[in-house]
Amino acid sequence: MARSPVDRLGGDPRDGGRSPGSFYENQMERRMKDKSTSIFVASLIALSAVVLGAIIWMRVLETVDLAPPPVLAPTADLAPTADLAPTTDLANPAKNRPPTVLSRETSLLAIRDLKALVDLDSSGGLVSVYFYDPVGLSDMGFAPRELVDSDLGLLAPFPELKQLDIAGTSVTDAGLKHLQGLDEIEKLDISSTAITGNGLRSLAGMNRLRMLDLVDIPIDDRDLKFLSGFFELQRLSISSPLVSDSGLQHLRRLGKLEGLYLGRLQVTDQGIGHLGKLASLTHLTLDSISVSDGSVPYFAMIPELRSLHLRRTAITPKGASDIQSALPGCAVNRDVAYP
Repeated sequence: MARSPVDRLGGDPRDGGRSPGSFYENQMERRMKDKSTSIFVASLIALSAVVLGAIIWMRVLETVDLAPPPVLAPTADLAPTADLAPTTDLANPAKNRPPTVLSRETSLLAIRDLKALVDLDSSGGLVSVYFYDPVGLSDMGFAPRELVDSDLGLLAPFPELKQLDIAGTSVTDAGLKHLQGLDEIEKLDISSTAITGNGLRSLAGMNRLRMLDLVDIPIDDRDLKFLSGFFELQRLSISSPLVSDSGLQHLRRLGKLEGLYLGRLQVTDQGIGHLGKLASLTHLTLDSISVSDGSVPYFAMIPELRSLHLRRTAITPKGASDIQSALPGCAVNRDVAYP
């Protein structure tokens, strides 16, 4: 049954519904409330906009420098800056002289005064210099002063130098820097000095280096990676407990290496396997290294080995015999067992 207009507007008052009049009154009341709410919200938004605008304007004023520009003093009154100061020191005239460059003759005399053993070729070129260590000189009846880093600067006038031995001296990394530019050196012995692995970077450029002695120099695996760039090396001696198996793998790049001395390294039986990549290796000495009979198969991988000296290792007589059987053309010499 279709609803009457009275029903659609709220029902018959006799049935408890609201009359059409009360319905319109309620509608008007709700509209007035909604209008009041809208006015309040609009006022609040307008007030917020005013406050926000004031804040932004204050920030803008803060960034503007309203102070008057500074008044520059006349340039004549300005004090000279450090960059414009004179380069000469009038109070110490000696500081103004250029550094003294010694002649070849003067340098050679100074080197001889250090009781160094020198070798000259027929044209007067300096071939080799051997600086005795102080203990050795004392045993020979001399009382020399200690060799210092700056003494190696005496070698600068001799770029033709082929051999240098400073073993047993107190030379440090700073002294090794004086060798930069002596790129003709082929044999270098810096064992038992105060030089560290970092100092070896001063040898960069010595591409003719064929023999390098680093016994008792604290080098590590990273230093061996640097040394692997000396492709002409034929003889290498290292003795450092900082070298491990991963360091030995860098030696595989030394394709011309014939003789290798390894002392006090922290390598294992498996580390010996890296030496199998050295196709030219003929002479090998292991000193105070804890390799055992488990290394026998790895020695057999060094094809050209002709001499193997095992000194203070953990290889037993049977292990040495097995190496000899695997390498019949190699002379195996076993000394005192490890340690």
